[in-house]
This record gives sequence, C-alpha cells and structure tokens, in this order.
Amino acid sequence: MSQASGTDAAEDQLTHNAEQPPPQIDAVGPIEEEKLNIEPLAELPPGISNVGPSQPSGPHIQGSAPNVPPVGDSAPEGGKVVSEKDQPTLSELANVMKQVLDIPQDSTIALKIGKDKRSRFWGVYKRVAEEHDGESLERYTTDMDIVLIFSGLLSAVSTGFIVAMESNLNSDPSDTTNVLLKQLVQIGLGNLAKVGTAPADPASTWSPSASAVRIQLVAYASLLMSLLAAFGAVLGKQWLGYYKSNRYGRGSEEERGKRRQEKFDGIVTWYFDAVVQSFPVILQISLLLFGIALGADMWYDQLSIAWVIIATTVFGFLFDSLTVMPCLISPACPFQTPTLTMLRMLRINRVLRLMFKRASSYSQQLTKSLHGVLKRLLGIVTAVFRGPVHAIGAFAE
Repeated sequence: MSQASGTDAAEDQLTHNAEQPPPQIDAVGPIEEEKLNIEPLAELPPGISNVGPSQPSGPHIQGSAPNVPPVGDSAPEGGKVVSEKDQPTLSELANVMKQVLDIPQDSTIALKIGKDKRSRFWGVYKRVAEEHDGESLERYTTDMDIVLIFSGLLSAVSTGFIVAMESNLNSDPSDTTNVLLKQLVQIGLGNLAKVGTAPADPASTWSPSASAVRIQLVAYASLLMSLLAAFGAVLGKQWLGYYKSNRYGRGSEEERGKRRQEKFDGIVTWYFDAVVQSFPVILQISLLLFGIALGADMWYDQLSIAWVIIATTVFGFLFDSLTVMPCLISPACPFQTPTLTMLRMLRINRVLRLMFKRASSYSQQLTKSLHGVLKRLLGIVTAVFRGPVHAIGAFAE
C-alpha cells in the first residue's frame, strides 16, 4: 500500500509542475528582442536634416521595464547616416569621371609628346594635303559643272539652227511640182518637143551649193565640239571622284600619306590639270564656230543681220584674247582662265613676254627720240622768235 501511495504522490507532483507557467526572465534577451521587433534605422534621403528632437531608439514597451535602453547599434547607425549624407552619389561621380576623360581628348600635349618626328611629319602632311586637295577638288568640280551647263545650252541652240539650215542641203519639192505643171501646159499647147527635153525629176540633177556645205560643216563641228566638252566634263567628274575616294586607301598614317603622294605625283606627271582645263577651251572654240556658221548663213539671206552677228562674234573673240594676253605676260593679272593652262603648255607666254619686252624697249627709244625732236623744235622756235620779242619790248619801253 505504501508503494502505491508513493507512486501516486510522484505523479501528482509531475502534473503540478507541468501546469505551472515557465519563469519570466527580467533581462532583455533574444526572446524579448523578437517581441520588440526593432527595425534598423534607414538612411535619410539627401536634403533632409537629421537634427531635431531626440526620439526613442525603439518603441515603448508596456511591461515591467519602463525605460528600455537603445537596442543593438542604433547610436552608431545614426552617426553613419550623418556621415554618408555628405558623400557624392554615383551619378555625380560618373559626371566627374566623364569630365576627366574628356580633357585629354581636346589636349594636344599627348600628340606632341607621344609622337616622334616622323609621325608628326606625316600628321602635318595629311593636314596640308587635305587643305590642298579640298581647294583643288572644289575648283575642278565647279569648272566641270559650268562646262556641263553651258555645253547643254549651246548644244540645244546649235541643234535648232542646224535643223533650220537643213533645207539648204535638200532640193525643194515644189520644184518638181512646177516642172510637171509646165510639162502639162506644154502638152496642152502641143509643144511636144519641149516636153521631151525637160527632165521629169529635177531632184535627180540637183546638188547643194559649196557654200551651203561649208556652212553646215562648221555648224556640225560646233555641235560636236560642244558635245565633246560635255563628255569630257562627265569624265572629269568621274576622275575627281575616283581620286577623292582612293587617294589614301588603308594602312598606317605613313602608308596612307605615301599613297596619296603617289596619286598626286601621277596627276602632275600625266598633266591632269591641263586635260581637265582643256574642256572649257573646247567649249569656247565651239561657241566661236557657231558664231561663224550663223554669220555665214545669214550672209546669203540678210546682209544687215549677218553684219550684226559677225560684229558680235569678233567683239567676243577680241575681248577674250585681250583678257588672256595680259595674264600670259603677268601672272599677277586677275583675268585668269582655263585657256591659259593650254597656252602655257605651248610656251606662248614666253613668246608674248619676249615680244612685250622688245615692244617696251622700242617704245622707250621712240619716246626718247620724240623728246629730243620736240626739244630741238622748241629751241628753234625760241631762237626764231627771240629777236622780234626783244624788239617789241624795246619799242614798248
């Protein structure tokens, strides 16, 4: 019985201990931290000051402890917020780095220090070559455009006048009609003998006059030369485009410079400038031939109109010649034209300079001789009239 009662007492004690709640811990530990659920302080956005009335670092706890000290590292995080507020943002750092990297791009210090003499030479060569090629290509392109426009206008005008003058090379159809009518009249009158001797088709025995053939020859030559000038201008623009796109090629700066110099030497060796400048000369010759043909055709139709055309053509020829000759004598003359390139190749400028020097020497000698003659005549006149003048003066006294 005693053993059974002891067993029942032990079971009652275990049940009583299980029903009692666990003892509460006064110290703030991990369990209490989980209940408080304190969130760390977030970083303040820029522009908001951290100065103000002090706030409790955590929420108030309703319990036995009235004041709970700051949990964890709240105080150091507040100092961290204050210190990180003055640090630049990533965008500001990126802008500063971009400015720093842009400075060496505009600076020439690296070019002067990092290149040797050979590299600097080819760099300067490329800059000077670009300036020279730019001016030359622009001038050539402008000349070719002018030739194309003017040759088109001249070709259209020449074609119109050639069509109008074409009738001089063909027989008149009305002549055949007139001959047939005459034959019918003679047959009606009974003059069969006259009808048999007259040709039935006058066009079979007709031939154009020599003057009409020569006029048409000059007119067609003018038209063909204008078309040839236009064709040359087209070729010139193609040559310029090829030179512009292939003058450097690929490779290092030195290789590109040498290739460009080779292309430029080819231009000088093969007289590229003279060939390109010959197209405006051909166009001027075409214009002169057109004026001659037009004046010759009008000479047989209207003499007064022919004189006007001839006078205009002669005036244009003399005006062009008188503006070209001073340029051949003096390079400083402003009337420079593409014709001068061809004339200089033919050494005409040397002949004109020699003629000008001789003419100037002759004019100086002539001026000196005329001055001497006038001085002698003045002495003779003075000697002749000196006696009567003195006599008149004495008489007046």
